[in-house]
Amino acid sequence: MKFTLLAAFCAAAAAQTGSFDPKALKEDLSIAKAALEEGHPGVYRYSTKQQIDRAFAEAERKLIRPMSALEFYRVLAPAVAEVKCGHTNTGLPVEVEKDLRSRTKLAPFDIDIIGGKAYVIRDYSDRGIEGAELLSINGQKMPELLETMIAAASTDGESRIGRTGRVARAFVRMLPIIGGIEGPFQVAYRLKGQTQTGEWEGMTDGERAAAGKQKYASEVAPKPSATLEFPGDGKVAVMTIRSFGGFADLERKTPLNKFYEEAFAEIARRGAKALVLDVRGNGGGRDELGKLLFAHLTDKEFSYYDELRLNARTFSFAKYMERPVEVPEDRAKPRAGGGFQAVGHPNLGVQKPAQPSFAGTVIAIADRDSFSATGEFLTAFQIARRGRIVGEETSAGFTGNTSGPTAVVTLPNTKARVIIPLLGYHLAGTAGSKSKRGVMPDVPVGYTVEDRLAKRDPAMAKAMELAK
Repeated sequence: MKFTLLAAFCAAAAAQTGSFDPKALKEDLSIAKAALEEGHPGVYRYSTKQQIDRAFAEAERKLIRPMSALEFYRVLAPAVAEVKCGHTNTGLPVEVEKDLRSRTKLAPFDIDIIGGKAYVIRDYSDRGIEGAELLSINGQKMPELLETMIAAASTDGESRIGRTGRVARAFVRMLPIIGGIEGPFQVAYRLKGQTQTGEWEGMTDGERAAAGKQKYASEVAPKPSATLEFPGDGKVAVMTIRSFGGFADLERKTPLNKFYEEAFAEIARRGAKALVLDVRGNGGGRDELGKLLFAHLTDKEFSYYDELRLNARTFSFAKYMERPVEVPEDRAKPRAGGGFQAVGHPNLGVQKPAQPSFAGTVIAIADRDSFSATGEFLTAFQIARRGRIVGEETSAGFTGNTSGPTAVVTLPNTKARVIIPLLGYHLAGTAGSKSKRGVMPDVPVGYTVEDRLAKRDPAMAKAMELAK
């Protein structure tokens, strides 16, 4: 018992401050790969076994010296990302993450990645660098830094634009974690045609939040999950769905299913002949709320999911989980091709149209941040030819995703975590598709940094044009 406690204490101390020898690192890497192959029903959906093997072999070749848990994370994350699943992720050890959050100051700006370049879109420091193109940070050139981050970012399939979106949103946190860059920040940038340099000390979470509320109040303020507007002459309704969850009215706490009923009734009452449906930035939520939205746009019975697949009901890597996952026997049945098929999900089987329904023109707007349940809705929308999609390729896979119940595997030595979704979603009408991309827009529309800064919305402008 004394030896066990001492070993546990040493392992915990090493996870926080010390390093791990190559043997321990390789053991964790092997456990991570085995858990993915055992539990993830879409592990070879977008990458072949040879590609996964190659990614992990490349990671193993880097484990030739003692490393800290953070250094190991930087090797592990790109290997896990090779699965190309947006719900599959790598997590830092809990204590390392706490330490980083407590002591690390963040870059005092937010970026967007447009045309492969990083631009400052919010400047919390009052230096006036909004619109600046970042050239380097602490000596690291931006092209190489962005590629390192993109390689470690997870999204469905070959949607590179989805990966860049994830990096843009998480950039300030990825700087220390993936890039190894902490404040103070020496930044080279180009603004108004002039190359300049500057140094920033960095800001805490609280300082950034306070500055954001002061400078970007309307952008950072809480927003309802859904809104309905009738701009101009009211002939075109604009419905924005920011999330398939939460409340459409923050005061009344209107759930989304109730919002649908009220919104489509109001569209009918006003006699609007067209609907612009904006699902940009919608990262998903409850599966059935995506299906229900589609049900209000059709007057025919339809299929939404073909199948939900599980590799098993229990898993050998449960010993590395704080909360092991076990799928109840009545929720899964053996599948002819191996593994199990989940049963009882409300989106399986024949679906009924919902009332009130809308039969007019529908233009959907999607972007790189439309993910998960939003991708499912857009796939159904596109397959049914219900209308056109304007904007960007989604980060959600066209044929479905792997999500649902999730295993959080804590590797025994470094305590790094691998987050593995266990349910494979296969969408109706996509069985013959070889697509490894997101849902592709029918009318591609991008934007420039000038559009972002001036709050211009070319995708909405195009959607309104098509709706009329």
